[in-house]
Amino acid sequence: MRRTGSAGVALAAWLVASGAYAAVEVRAEADRGEVGLPDTFVVTIRASDAPRGSNLVLPQFDGAEVLNQSRGVSSSVQFGSGGPMVRQELTVTVLLRPTRTGTLTLPPAELHTPEGVVKSNPVTITVRKTHVPGPQAQRPGFMPDFPSAFPDGDPFAALRDREAPRPRSEGDLFLRSEVDRKEVYVGEQVTLSYWIFSRVDLSRVDNVGMPKLDGFWSEDIESPTNLSFEPRTVDGVPYRAYLLRRQALFPTKPGPREIGAVEADITTGFIFAGHREHRVGNVVSLKVKPLPPGAPAGFAPSNVGSYILSAELSAATAELGSPVTLRVVLEGQGNLKELVLPRATVPPALKLYEPTAQDRISVVRGRIQGRRTQEYLVVAQQTGTFQVPSISFVYFDPEQRRYETVRTQPLSLTVTPGEAGALRAAGPTPAAADAVRNVLPAGALRPLRLESRIETRAPAWRRPV
Repeated sequence: MRRTGSAGVALAAWLVASGAYAAVEVRAEADRGEVGLPDTFVVTIRASDAPRGSNLVLPQFDGAEVLNQSRGVSSSVQFGSGGPMVRQELTVTVLLRPTRTGTLTLPPAELHTPEGVVKSNPVTITVRKTHVPGPQAQRPGFMPDFPSAFPDGDPFAALRDREAPRPRSEGDLFLRSEVDRKEVYVGEQVTLSYWIFSRVDLSRVDNVGMPKLDGFWSEDIESPTNLSFEPRTVDGVPYRAYLLRRQALFPTKPGPREIGAVEADITTGFIFAGHREHRVGNVVSLKVKPLPPGAPAGFAPSNVGSYILSAELSAATAELGSPVTLRVVLEGQGNLKELVLPRATVPPALKLYEPTAQDRISVVRGRIQGRRTQEYLVVAQQTGTFQVPSISFVYFDPEQRRYETVRTQPLSLTVTPGEAGALRAAGPTPAAADAVRNVLPAGALRPLRLESRIETRAPAWRRPV
């Protein structure tokens, strides 16, 4: 181990002393040769075989604005026929946006070494007035690789010394509200999304002001807690799109509707450097159509969507006085919280209590859907077989543009006498009568004390001895 370590130290010392470095080369290249005035492009400058202590200096980019940059450095030792050779490469990546049209020539970058200055080649770009489609590869993140990008100093110094990119106009940073459809019926869902579109780095969003939603029933679908983006293109220009909030809206009145603008304070830049920008979004117009005439009887205006209906009894046979449960389930897509379900009906021989309701709502591919369950307690007051009538639900389907009716199947309930009825059939003996009075069906509430009989007897002085 000592011999190997000593050999490594000796090799490194010999390389430095002998100056066994390759010839220094500096080259610059752009990721595209033609851009539009609203576009961005990337220039990468590489200094190969740069001696230790070298510094790569960028030129003044006349005719272009620097939006961001990152730096990196790497070193390696190569062994060839001429012996070992140290190779070190400095890299600077710069994100630029043109400020004028025409032919744009970027001056050479300079590599300052202990032996002198080495310049790169100039870079020429043609700038058009309108957007020019460019490469589809994702732009670099422009965050330096800490700490290797700054081997000789504080890795945060460059961020402190450099201002964060300041948007030149709202074309670099803006808010946009979008709806998935411009025309809907009353009660039909329209999905509203609020976005931040940016071509600069973002660090935080504050004081978000949402518009009033008068004339709509609203449900939140998605409210991200972290800044994450997806690539989007607006008018041919690439952006990073950050979702602020997504809502499901159900209009309650027909006619033209306007949804106000969202606004927010947005901080651009990274960590120590940042600029606070206030942005106000756009107003969204929506046409709400009235429901067509000719609605069937029993239709409620809030019953808009697509649904199926079912019903069942917890048991097909029950003893006299024993309760059973009638469960009615409506499933589908729409504003379940505002639905109006018709009340179930039963024959006079059955007693129907007020229902309990439960809603389960979910979001599938941006659409509100779910299930409403109503449960009725049914208690038979006579023996026999009884029919629970079918239940009908009328709704308007906006996709089919017509009214629809769904129905449950009639249900049958057979009521038997049970234990109390059997005792009555045994005969009118006093013991049997007491048993009938004191026996209740299974599941029924029982009194605190059983019913008793009070016998009247003659006073003791009148009884025979």
